[in-house]
Amino acid sequence: MEGPKTPLSFAANTQILLVAQRDAKVAAPSPADMYQVGTLGVIVQRDRLPDGTVRVVVEGKKRARVARYVFDQKFFKAEVEEIAEPEGRFAGVETLIRSVLSAFDNYAHRDATISPETASSIEAIDDPSILSDKIARHLNVQLTEQQALLESVSPVERLEKILAYLQAAN
Repeated sequence: MEGPKTPLSFAANTQILLVAQRDAKVAAPSPADMYQVGTLGVIVQRDRLPDGTVRVVVEGKKRARVARYVFDQKFFKAEVEEIAEPEGRFAGVETLIRSVLSAFDNYAHRDATISPETASSIEAIDDPSILSDKIARHLNVQLTEQQALLESVSPVERLEKILAYLQAAN
C-alpha cells in the first residue's frame, strides 16, 4: 500500500519544456543529442513518492522550438520559440476526423493499455489539433515517428499521419 504523498513546493503553473533525447543510452547528452522541437507545458502536480522518487504531472500546452540551450549544473535550460498552428477549419477535415476516430476505436479495442474511458473521451473531441495530440500519445510507434508528429505544425497533416499509423496497425 502506498503511503500519503507529500507535495513538494513549486510555483503554480511553472512552465517546463519537454524535449526528447535522440538516444536514451547517452548518459550525459549535449544539445546535439536532443531534438529541437518539444512541448511547452505547465507543471500541474509534483509528488514525492514513498521510495523517494518524484512524480511530476505536466500538462502540455504548445509546441515549441529550442532557440538555444543555456547550460546549468543540474539540468538544461533553454530559450524557446512557441510554434503557432494554423487556425480555422480546413476543407474535408470532418471526414478525416471521422476516419481517424473510427480507426482509433478499432486500435483501442485491441490495445489493453488504452482504457475504455480514454477511448470515450477521445471520441468526443472535434478539434483536429487536440484530437491529433491526444491520439498521438497512445500510438505504439518509434520515437522518431512520435517526433515527426510533434514537428508537424498542421493538425490536418498530423491526422493524416496518425490515420496511416492506425490503418497499418489494424
